[in-house]
Amino acid sequence: MPTQTFEDIIADINAKKLQPVYFLYGEEGFFMDQITAKIAKEILPEEERSFNQNIMYGGDVELADIVMAARRFPMMAEKQVIIVKEAQEVAGIAGEVNESQRAENKENPLTLYLQNPVPTTILVINYRKPKVDKRTRFYKTLNSNAVVLESKKLYDRKLNAWIERYIKSKGYTIVDQAVQLLATYLGNDLEKLVNELNKLAVILPPKSAITATHIEENVGISKEYNIFELWSAIAAKNATKAHEIAYFFSKNSKDHHIAVTIAVLFNSFVNLLRYHQLATKRVPPNSINQKMGLNYFQGKDLQVAARNYPAANAVKVISLLRHFDARSKGVLGENADVGELTKELVAKILYY
Repeated sequence: MPTQTFEDIIADINAKKLQPVYFLYGEEGFFMDQITAKIAKEILPEEERSFNQNIMYGGDVELADIVMAARRFPMMAEKQVIIVKEAQEVAGIAGEVNESQRAENKENPLTLYLQNPVPTTILVINYRKPKVDKRTRFYKTLNSNAVVLESKKLYDRKLNAWIERYIKSKGYTIVDQAVQLLATYLGNDLEKLVNELNKLAVILPPKSAITATHIEENVGISKEYNIFELWSAIAAKNATKAHEIAYFFSKNSKDHHIAVTIAVLFNSFVNLLRYHQLATKRVPPNSINQKMGLNYFQGKDLQVAARNYPAANAVKVISLLRHFDARSKGVLGENADVGELTKELVAKILYY
């Protein structure tokens, strides 16, 4: 069967469309853990789990133990569940053949099991490595006879869309700026994001629209300024506000590290260059927003920035940001105070 998405697998489990083997691997542990936990909690009634649910840890078992357990039949029940956590610690779990097996022309035990899995067993393998060799006989057998999830990290728009979907699943809505704040300050650590979003779901009344203010007041982001306000001030060349925000960031550099500031401003000026390119082709502003996937606030800031920073100046700012990134990391042999660097950077951007 083809590789499935997280949503597909959850939907099938909810519909009781269960498969005998689930192989979960990749960089993002959150999705793997969610599926593993759901199978552990929902497939067997609680009274059946002591006899028919076995949770193994890769560092404590061998491949033969896993295959032997999977081949057993459930005790006075329709199904048994075998869950292997930290499976990457098990030698041969990804289809490798050891020297002894190779000498005797034997196949990997798990590959053999996959060819004819026991239908009364649900085997879940939680393999925390980013890649599996898809050229091997093991993977081809796996892909034909098991549910395979490649759990990838979420970035950029996919992360924003995921935040919106998660909030919607909780019965709330969220404004674009609040999504941007969460993505920028918490990044793509989904477990951390879920903890903070669940906290908001407890604090706020049902069906609330989550705003940037809610995020700032309850997620530990600055209650006074955020990076998007800095970008808006820079875009408008509002020197007074930009310097005020830069000063605040310099005094709170732990919560407003220059690396985040540079990353957001770099992306903003790269988008500004794209905006200029489309504008020179006489593409209307609304169409530019659509082509670039911008929301109303992002499009408005870029329109303002385009008037204040010609394309040539935007290129100079991007070069400046690269220079300050190197300085902040000590690449140029400088041990500068990051707070002072933030103020200096903002002052130089406003000069262009």
